[in-house]
Amino acid sequence: MREILIDTSAILALANHTADARLLTALSEGISSISIITYAEVARITIKKFGQERWSESKGDLERMRIIGLDTETCEIAALNAQKYNLAIADSLIYASALKNGMTLVTCDADFKGKKDVIYVK
Repeated sequence: MREILIDTSAILALANHTADARLLTALSEGISSISIITYAEVARITIKKFGQERWSESKGDLERMRIIGLDTETCEIAALNAQKYNLAIADSLIYASALKNGMTLVTCDADFKGKKDVIYVK
């Protein structure tokens, strides 16, 4: 079973109950992990929209997944991919984390459509 890295956009689709069947299938077929960048982005968005108390109540769902940290090699891969694909650095760090760890990135972000080792769902 291949491990998947869930992008911030996919986490938000799940949280907002807008995930389609392809996303749910992709998530059910792999071992789920997230990047530390996704953790930070979801924390920021949740705190901004709903407050600190809601974040404190909901962060346990993310913490049950494997959280992939960053190292210098991942950062260098991200820098190259940001330049090559014109990605925002946060997106590129998430993608580089998936590539370096041999994972498939599951995302709803159209910037990743057609990229290697990516499952893009609307």
